[in-house]
Amino acid sequence: MVDFVQAVAEGKRSFKRLTMEEADLRELDLAELTLKGCTFTKCDFHRAQLFRWHCEDCSFIECRFNDADMSESTFLRCTFYALDRPSSFVASDLRHSKWQECDVRLCSFEKAQLFKGEWQQVNATGANFFKADFRRAFTMQQCIMRLADLRDANLRKCDLSKTDFEQADLRESQLQEANLTTCNFAGANLVHTQVQGADLRGANIASFNVQQMDMQGVKIYETQGKSLLQAIGIELFEANPTE
Repeated sequence: MVDFVQAVAEGKRSFKRLTMEEADLRELDLAELTLKGCTFTKCDFHRAQLFRWHCEDCSFIECRFNDADMSESTFLRCTFYALDRPSSFVASDLRHSKWQECDVRLCSFEKAQLFKGEWQQVNATGANFFKADFRRAFTMQQCIMRLADLRDANLRKCDLSKTDFEQADLRESQLQEANLTTCNFAGANLVHTQVQGADLRGANIASFNVQQMDMQGVKIYETQGKSLLQAIGIELFEANPTE
């Protein structure tokens, strides 16, 4: 750890295949680093300055990023999870960060700032986003959010297309005017979820309770509408032009 910290202090900004375990990196200024193929296990980055990191093919196993400044960082093909050993981002600053093909299963993003974040093909199965700040400006495309905790999430007008929300907890979340095309909501908890004006074309909305949800202005295909009506017991018949 001393060599790594010293190297950063001396101005080195790029590291390859670095391995660190149980390192105490709390409150250090480690900003604007490029990391490729590095592995960090049980490292503590609490309150560290990590903004503008660029990480490729790195592993962060059971690391603590709570209250860290990770804004404007980019993570490509990075893993933040091993078997029952997720990392934690509680109250971290992730504004304007970009994540692509990353694994953040079971990680906690509780109270994290995700404003203007961009996630592409991220596996966030079972992750906790309770009280995370999306501030209606977040992009999440082709991601896996199964069993994720998204209670009270403000994702209004966000692009969440092609994301899998199977069995996710979306209670009281705000999805008004969001792009939800081809999303999967099978088994999701949608109590008091707001979807007015959302684009739901091609989405799996079989679990939507249209008798309790306000779906004013939503966009769906005709076949989806028929399925929703049939689910509440309405029988549909073709009009007979001869009558």
